[in-house]
Amino acid sequence: MTSVSNPDEDEQGVRTLINIIKKKLTVNWFMYTDPWLFQKYMPRFTPDMLAWVRDGKIKAKTETLIGIDLAPEAMVTLLEKDEFSTMLVKVGGN
Repeated sequence: MTSVSNPDEDEQGVRTLINIIKKKLTVNWFMYTDPWLFQKYMPRFTPDMLAWVRDGKIKAKTETLIGIDLAPEAMVTLLEKDEFSTMLVKVGGN
């Protein structure tokens, strides 16, 4: 274990990275927020994203199963897929 003098610093990410490497885990995504980039692009994010969704440039990958009895199958399917998707289980209503 690595000693950290100030646990509130950004060094916690390095400790996590070491654990990922040691345990041979697969990381499917990574997020890093740079305050400068946030300030630069955030004002345009919502209008741009709404336009891209409206124009069909961004689409959600979803799969829907109907019936609560299919919830276990939905969970297994979601965990076994290699692609990024959202699994929905419709349990009532129209």
